[in-house]
Amino acid sequence: MPVLVIKTQPYHARTSHYCVLYTCRYINLLEQYSAVSYGDHLFSCYLLLPLQQLYPSHLRKTVWGEHPVVMRVFSLPLNQLPVPLKQFLVPIETDYQLLDMYLSALSAQTVR
Repeated sequence: MPVLVIKTQPYHARTSHYCVLYTCRYINLLEQYSAVSYGDHLFSCYLLLPLQQLYPSHLRKTVWGEHPVVMRVFSLPLNQLPVPLKQFLVPIETDYQLLDMYLSALSAQTVR
């Protein structure tokens, strides 16, 4: 009787593959937003979700490092955030590279 052999990747390899795919898709959405869709509140909500502290910092670095203009054109009022503001602030950011990106964007007045 033939034996069915299923080759699987280790869990961490599958996870990293999904992270790469998600990051690429997120970058495409950021580019779309900054090109033609800025100001759309629903699109803004969707793009803000991965910027919460519970998500990996590489997503915040993508926005603040490679696409900081997106932060400038967000026009979503605080009372229309998709999640409580606390989700973006807690736990306190400890990534020095990201903190430097925040400071650079503020000092260059890239964000308002």
